[in-house]
Amino acid sequence: MIIKYNIFDIGGTVIKDDDYCFVRENQQLRDVNIYSYLLYRNKSTKRFNYDNDCVYMFVGGRGVFELEKDIIYVTHNDLILVAKNTNHKIINTGDIHMKFLMMKEK
Repeated sequence: MIIKYNIFDIGGTVIKDDDYCFVRENQQLRDVNIYSYLLYRNKSTKRFNYDNDCVYMFVGGRGVFELEKDIIYVTHNDLILVAKNTNHKIINTGDIHMKFLMMKEK
């Protein structure tokens, strides 16, 4: 199966739409879920800690990626690899909404 999407529209369903962010989830693959986030200006995600490794790909905006006790500055075209069971959080510090994708095993 081959399905083509755009990094700005991954298909799937809306799973969150509030004052902090807009999130879509695509579950079409058997083993991997893909999420697209639009993190609003001056907002942050909750703290995540997944049972699986995950990959973040930043498409637009800039911010801070808190990884355990480390702070990593991120902007478009950055890729962050997060090992399973690692606490992390994303903060939008830019002047525009931050756009990023996250992929992880189901």
